[in-house]
Amino acid sequence: MFGETLALLAAFCWAAGAGFYKRSMRSVNPIGLNFIRSIPATFFLFLMALIFGKLNSFTSLEPVVIGQVIGASIISWLFGDTFYFLGLKSIGVSRTVPIAYSYPLFLLPISIWFLVEPFSYETLLGTLLIVAAIWLISRSLSSEDSGRTGRIGFMASLLASICWAIGVASFKYLMTSIDPIFLAFFRMLVLLPFLGLYSMLSSDTRKSILGMRKEEMLLATIGGVLAVGFGDMIYLIGLDLARANIVGPLSATTPIFAGIIAAIRLREKPSFETILGIILITIGAALLSPHG
Repeated sequence: MFGETLALLAAFCWAAGAGFYKRSMRSVNPIGLNFIRSIPATFFLFLMALIFGKLNSFTSLEPVVIGQVIGASIISWLFGDTFYFLGLKSIGVSRTVPIAYSYPLFLLPISIWFLVEPFSYETLLGTLLIVAAIWLISRSLSSEDSGRTGRIGFMASLLASICWAIGVASFKYLMTSIDPIFLAFFRMLVLLPFLGLYSMLSSDTRKSILGMRKEEMLLATIGGVLAVGFGDMIYLIGLDLARANIVGPLSATTPIFAGIIAAIRLREKPSFETILGIILITIGAALLSPHG
């Protein structure tokens, strides 16, 4: 039961992190926020790797594996999370999170073609449910978030989902040869220089970071440690301890937690279509979770 409990706790951490990110984005742009929250998250994961004696994994890393970790980290973290933050800023937590967490829809063909996982009627049903959910949420956007901002937010959330699907498949493959705690730390370590370099070279990003208030810095730090540091680490540990077809559905409850947090703490009022979409995505993600 320990692995299953960790997966459920990770889902809550990811949802809570989205709330902190939304409240910290008044001044900073999405890439700037990605950089700011990654610094404390990386430090936290370094401490965890040090405490649990995982830093000696550096000595067994091969160049090919390092390249794979870098590529997967850039796609899922640098691009995926930046799109995710843009969605949060444009259309809010209660809509961005369900769309972004529809990544099992895009993970399905990747898992069949590249990971050679079986296809079943459950995966077909899950795919149809998620397609229907995305349609419902996009329909609610057309009436409540009309104009360019709503369209950009929806597309950014969808692109985040695609990037995450590629990342999940890549990290699932990498976990056959890398410890989960070390992987959580190492992928952030290789990503941080890319985010830092871009933040220094981009005048808009640099200005937005310097314009952040102390409160916003604190919120971004808490969100990064909670979601990226603690949440991702315990999810990978849970995936290592329990079967994927159990851990996957539990982690797919993130949209439910996010919807509740958005309604209570952020005072966002999700429409009927959004609520129904959250339910359909949660069920569909559970059906699409890998079996075995």
